Amino acid sequence: MKNILITLTLVACSLTVPSQAQPLSKGEQADSIAVLLPQMHDTARLDALRVILKLVEGLPEDRHYTKMFLNEARRQKDVQAEAFALITLTAIYWTQYDTDSVYIFGEEAIDFTRKHQIYDYMAYTQRQIIRRHAKDSRVLTALNIAKEAYEEAKTRDDNISMGVFLGAIGDIYYDLRQFDQAAQYFLESNERLLQNRDPKSLTILNNYFFATWMFRHLEDWQQSLRYADSMGVEIIFLQDIHPNFDFDTYRFYKEFLSAVAYAELAMLTVETRHATSLQNLSMQAIRKAEEVYDSRWRDELLHASIHDMYGTYYIATSDYNRALEHLQKLLDYNEKEQIDINILATKRSMARAYSEKGDFRNAFLLQSQIMQKQDSLNKEQFYSQINELRSIHELDQIQMEADRQKARADRQRLLITALAFACLGLMVIVGLIVWNRRRIMEKNRGLYRQIKEQDHLAEELERTKALLKGATATDATHPPDGSDLPDAPSEHDQNLVANLREYLLQDRMFDKHDLESNELALHLGTHRAALFTAVKNVTGKTLLDYLNSTRMDKARQLLEGSAETPIEVISEMCGFVSRATFYRQFSSYYGLPPAEYRRIAWKSM
Repeated sequence: MKNILITLTLVACSLTVPSQAQPLSKGEQADSIAVLLPQMHDTARLDALRVILKLVEGLPEDRHYTKMFLNEARRQKDVQAEAFALITLTAIYWTQYDTDSVYIFGEEAIDFTRKHQIYDYMAYTQRQIIRRHAKDSRVLTALNIAKEAYEEAKTRDDNISMGVFLGAIGDIYYDLRQFDQAAQYFLESNERLLQNRDPKSLTILNNYFFATWMFRHLEDWQQSLRYADSMGVEIIFLQDIHPNFDFDTYRFYKEFLSAVAYAELAMLTVETRHATSLQNLSMQAIRKAEEVYDSRWRDELLHASIHDMYGTYYIATSDYNRALEHLQKLLDYNEKEQIDINILATKRSMARAYSEKGDFRNAFLLQSQIMQKQDSLNKEQFYSQINELRSIHELDQIQMEADRQKARADRQRLLITALAFACLGLMVIVGLIVWNRRRIMEKNRGLYRQIKEQDHLAEELERTKALLKGATATDATHPPDGSDLPDAPSEHDQNLVANLREYLLQDRMFDKHDLESNELALHLGTHRAALFTAVKNVTGKTLLDYLNSTRMDKARQLLEGSAETPIEVISEMCGFVSRATFYRQFSSYYGLPPAEYRRIAWKSM
């Protein structure tokens, strides 16, 4: 699809460009493909944008087209494509030294890839963030992030990610000029990466390169040669996988590091024949490096590396003047680029050449400069780490204060939430109380109506009895229905009960709570048993129940007759021992308290 797209695009461009015109640049080719994007369906559009990104790689247009690719990936909801766009943008901003954008897009890429479990992309982005921290003199911060990321990858048993983070830690130790630890981490990184190899990745090759370089700083020339050879093997492996990738720069550095290692080993060898053989190997490596070197690269570092090889080789062959000539050019470049670590290494080589030549004055002068520079670098690194520790401490203080404020805000929110729930609960309780009170009031009003209906029925019953009594007096025979009517109480009993009620109400005898039945019988001119029988026959109640019902009737009359008379006074007037007893018996008798009865009664008037 990609090849077809490129072909169609280039054909379209050739139709619009005169044949004698210059070939289109990569940027122009990218622009020509971009014109066709609106006419493509989704999959083809993403494929075309990938082609464009290849064309504009390293060009000023790369950021614009990468953002276009990102927007298209988001529109199509293509997770892999969006992750690729985010890490590519992070890498672009890294090369353009746009630190703020590196952190912004890098953190977004890390969050996105972690969410979608695209851990290889996440690891490479984290490594870029780590390197950015290290380059910005936040070495300790970078080291902590790298170690935390490694532990996270370890929990997933993710060898590729662990390898990437071990390499990042190696980078940091290189910046700290702790070359032995740096080399160890680069090699441990490769051990992890080789367990689950990603054929498309160049990380293993880069690790071999840096490990070789570290052993050069450590002056362990045998190990430097060993890993330079490993670089060569890795290049052969990768060029079959990436046939279009240009590995010449790696080949150049492989030969460069080999040439320096052979020359250094020649200087350490006592046997002349073996030393000469090593010198010849060094020159062969130099020739191979020169064959690979392309002047069109216009890379001053690579050109300076040629002077480095020749300077070391000529010291090994005791041609000190030519060695100093090359080393001086190397020093000029390093001082121009302010590469402190290489300045020190070059001056050491020059001091050795002067010393071997017998020019001890210049050798001593260079050694003094090396010591001063080394002391300056150590102080600079020390103060840089002190400043970083101070910054970390200040950030920790800010974070602690933020955590305290957050905890305080959380407590306040919790308190407000609790108060809100408490208020809501209180409102519910109040609502239930109001609802229950209304329900009780409605029930009490119903009871009051029932009491009044019973009073009405009682009055109707009394009138009916009076009518029956009159009818009986007129017709001394039986009622029309004969035996269906019950036997009426005797006139004596009725008169006795009527006299009892009149006595109780007029003389208020029932307000005596210790009223005796014998006293009542004596006052009414009868005996106790006759009184009991008369009350039972007329009312159907015992004498005690009749007294209580009479008290309750009187109490109701008093409650309905006065809204001001205290309940305690009414209870005493009705013959109750205490207000509590009155309340209990009244509520039991009528189903509602006396105060509530009076309230409803007066409200109903």
